[in-house]
Amino acid sequence: VTSEMFIQVLTEVAVGPVHEGLIGLTLNKNGVPLAYVVLYNNTSRYSRRRSALVYAIYSNRKNKHAARWTLQQAEVWARQHGYNELHGYNAKVNSNGIRMCEWVFGFKRQKVFFTKEL
Repeated sequence: VTSEMFIQVLTEVAVGPVHEGLIGLTLNKNGVPLAYVVLYNNTSRYSRRRSALVYAIYSNRKNKHAARWTLQQAEVWARQHGYNELHGYNAKVNSNGIRMCEWVFGFKRQKVFFTKEL
Protein backbone atom coordinates (compact mmCIF):
# COMPACT_ATOMS: atom_id res chain seq x y z
CA VAL A 1 0.00 0.00 0.00
CA THR A 2 1.45 3.33 -1.01
CA SER A 3 1.01 6.46 1.08
CA GLU A 4 -1.22 7.91 -1.66
CA MET A 5 -3.51 4.86 -1.53
CA PHE A 6 -3.65 5.05 2.26
CA ILE A 7 -4.63 8.74 2.20
CA GLN A 8 -7.23 8.04 -0.51
CA VAL A 9 -8.90 5.35 1.61
CA LEU A 10 -8.83 7.57 4.71
CA THR A 11 -10.41 10.39 2.73
CA GLU A 12 -13.13 8.13 1.30
CA VAL A 13 -13.97 6.81 4.76
CA ALA A 14 -13.90 10.28 6.34
CA VAL A 15 -16.28 11.90 3.83
CA GLY A 16 -18.44 8.85 3.09
CA PRO A 17 -21.72 7.86 4.76
CA VAL A 18 -21.33 7.11 8.48
CA HIS A 19 -22.50 3.48 8.05
CA GLU A 20 -19.89 2.73 5.36
CA GLY A 21 -16.71 3.22 7.37
CA LEU A 22 -15.04 4.28 10.58
CA ILE A 23 -11.84 5.95 11.66
CA GLY A 24 -11.54 5.20 15.37
CA LEU A 25 -8.97 6.95 17.53
CA THR A 26 -7.93 6.30 21.12
CA LEU A 27 -6.32 9.18 23.02
CA ASN A 28 -4.62 9.27 26.39
CA LYS A 29 -5.79 11.66 29.12
CA ASN A 30 -3.62 14.42 27.61
CA GLY A 31 -5.16 14.05 24.15
CA VAL A 32 -2.16 12.25 22.64
CA PRO A 33 -3.11 9.48 20.14
CA LEU A 34 -2.36 5.96 21.37
CA ALA A 35 -4.00 3.89 18.62
CA TYR A 36 -6.27 4.09 15.60
CA VAL A 37 -8.28 1.73 13.43
CA VAL A 38 -9.78 2.20 9.96
CA LEU A 39 -12.72 0.04 8.84
CA TYR A 40 -14.70 0.19 5.65
CA ASN A 41 -17.54 -1.74 4.07
CA ASN A 42 -16.33 -4.55 1.83
CA THR A 43 -19.56 -6.50 1.57
CA SER A 44 -19.89 -8.44 -1.65
CA ARG A 45 -22.94 -7.41 -3.63
CA TYR A 46 -23.91 -11.09 -3.71
CA SER A 47 -23.69 -11.64 0.04
CA ARG A 48 -26.47 -11.48 2.58
CA ARG A 49 -23.92 -10.91 5.36
CA ARG A 50 -22.38 -7.47 5.77
CA SER A 51 -18.63 -7.40 6.27
CA ALA A 52 -16.15 -4.67 7.07
CA LEU A 53 -12.46 -4.72 6.29
CA VAL A 54 -9.99 -3.69 8.99
CA TYR A 55 -7.93 -1.59 6.61
CA ALA A 56 -5.46 -0.34 9.19
CA ILE A 57 -4.76 -0.68 12.87
CA TYR A 58 -1.92 1.08 14.63
CA SER A 59 -0.58 1.52 18.13
CA ASN A 60 2.26 3.76 19.28
CA ARG A 61 3.11 1.01 21.84
CA LYS A 62 2.90 3.37 24.80
CA ASN A 63 -0.09 1.37 26.07
CA LYS A 64 -0.01 -2.33 25.23
CA HIS A 65 -3.82 -2.61 25.33
CA ALA A 66 -4.68 0.48 23.24
CA ALA A 67 -4.86 -1.26 19.84
CA ARG A 68 -6.99 -4.12 21.20
CA TRP A 69 -9.35 -1.71 22.97
CA THR A 70 -9.63 0.45 19.84
CA LEU A 71 -10.51 -2.61 17.73
CA GLN A 72 -13.08 -3.71 20.33
CA GLN A 73 -14.76 -0.31 20.08
CA ALA A 74 -14.72 -0.62 16.27
CA GLU A 75 -16.45 -4.00 16.64
CA VAL A 76 -19.20 -2.33 18.69
CA TRP A 77 -19.61 0.28 15.95
CA ALA A 78 -19.75 -2.46 13.27
CA ARG A 79 -22.45 -4.40 15.13
CA GLN A 80 -24.48 -1.21 15.62
CA HIS A 81 -24.33 -0.60 11.85
CA GLY A 82 -25.45 -4.09 10.83
CA TYR A 83 -22.13 -5.75 10.07
CA ASN A 84 -21.89 -9.50 10.67
CA GLU A 85 -18.14 -9.99 10.38
CA LEU A 86 -14.79 -8.26 10.15
CA HIS A 87 -12.07 -9.19 7.69
CA GLY A 88 -8.41 -8.46 8.14
CA TYR A 89 -5.26 -8.90 6.13
CA ASN A 90 -1.73 -8.96 7.41
CA ALA A 91 1.03 -8.20 4.94
CA LYS A 92 3.59 -9.61 7.36
CA VAL A 93 3.42 -13.35 6.72
CA ASN A 94 5.40 -14.34 9.79
CA SER A 95 4.61 -15.99 13.09
CA ASN A 96 4.51 -12.69 15.02
CA GLY A 97 2.03 -11.11 12.61
CA ILE A 98 -0.18 -14.17 12.59
CA ARG A 99 -0.07 -14.48 16.40
CA MET A 100 -1.03 -10.84 16.77
CA CYS A 101 -4.08 -11.24 14.51
CA GLU A 102 -5.20 -14.46 16.15
CA TRP A 103 -4.25 -14.09 19.81
CA VAL A 104 -4.42 -10.35 20.37
CA PHE A 105 -7.26 -9.34 18.02
CA GLY A 106 -9.24 -12.62 17.98
CA PHE A 107 -9.32 -13.22 14.22
CA LYS A 108 -9.56 -16.77 12.84
CA ARG A 109 -7.23 -17.71 9.99
CA GLN A 110 -9.21 -18.51 6.83
CA LYS A 111 -6.47 -18.96 4.27
CA VAL A 112 -2.96 -18.03 3.28
CA PHE A 113 -2.93 -16.21 -0.06
CA PHE A 114 0.03 -16.22 -2.46
CA THR A 115 0.62 -14.22 -5.64
CA LYS A 116 3.20 -14.33 -8.40
CA GLU A 117 4.08 -11.42 -10.65
CA LEU A 118 4.15 -12.25 -14.38
